[in-house]
Amino acid sequence: MANRVGEHFGNYCLVALLGRGGYAEVYLGQHVRLPLQAAIKVLHAHLSDTEAEHFQQEAQTIAKLTSTNARPIAEICVRLDGLPLAIELAAARIKLLPPPALLTRLEHRLQMLTGGAQNLPARQQTLRNTITWSYDLLSDREQRLFRRLSIFVGGCTLQAIEAIYAAFGEEVEPVLDAVALLIDKSLLHQME
Repeated sequence: MANRVGEHFGNYCLVALLGRGGYAEVYLGQHVRLPLQAAIKVLHAHLSDTEAEHFQQEAQTIAKLTSTNARPIAEICVRLDGLPLAIELAAARIKLLPPPALLTRLEHRLQMLTGGAQNLPARQQTLRNTITWSYDLLSDREQRLFRRLSIFVGGCTLQAIEAIYAAFGEEVEPVLDAVALLIDKSLLHQME
């Protein structure tokens, strides 16, 4: 699907692509007259029956937003780094746990974020399966970097990664390329 930044949807102009999924893209929309922003989901032209059913379930969940649960839901999305699959798996838990209770349980997110749709590939049914699948696609060098990054909680600097390599007596220069590859493969998120 082509990038639709600059297009207008009702009173909103799409100003930035926020993410892509299997059947839609999500954009940041800026109201054309008011100081309001909104996330706008733009569906692909043709949806399969499964995609249409999934979208209907998602829309029903969104329709249940209230002023009481909107903040915990937003915090859940932030805690999950905006990852579409993680958010989808969390949304499936809303049937069992109200948003504030789910938010408190996300400290153990790999155990909580399970139970994806059974008609999806196994790699999309749990967050752990997704990470394992992605890890298995990495080269040996990328896997070694990924394992070493596991010592950091909440992020790290490039200098800290280089220090780990130096501590193991390895060259620091190839680290830049490996970090860039993990970013390209969505296993690392660069923050400014």
